[in-house]
Amino acid sequence: MQAIDDDTCEPDSTTDGLHINILEYIAIIIELWFVIILVIWLGPRDGGYVVTLKSDNTSTLSWMHYAARSHRPIVRDLSHFFMALTLACPVSFKLSGQHIKGEQNTGADAVSRPQEFPTWASIIKQHSPLANCQAYRVPYELLSELATIIHLQRQG
Repeated sequence: MQAIDDDTCEPDSTTDGLHINILEYIAIIIELWFVIILVIWLGPRDGGYVVTLKSDNTSTLSWMHYAARSHRPIVRDLSHFFMALTLACPVSFKLSGQHIKGEQNTGADAVSRPQEFPTWASIIKQHSPLANCQAYRVPYELLSELATIIHLQRQG
């Protein structure tokens, strides 16, 4: 993780590692990818779909709409990838973001803490609303694209 620059509210580019905001944005991109697969599978509907991506990170949510204005090249490049995913989808949808207060985001916190919750069953036992969710493995091709974007910016 990296410190946030007080003047720009951007992650400090002088330190190594990815800032948590960038990691959260990557999670939103992965979430978007799964949503696109789902709406393609469901097929077109009159008026399209309304898709709400949820996060407890307000920077991530704002980047869904304003990342192209960021001073950080990595954020801009991830934004371009995010937009390419939305534009390439053959099914129409309206995209919005919704903030989840941190104290209400216990399920996501549990998923991110494998030392406390080593299995999907242990997560569901503690956070029953996740019982209807299916665990998926993120496709290698998507992870490879994201890794390439990050690597090119870190070389840059």
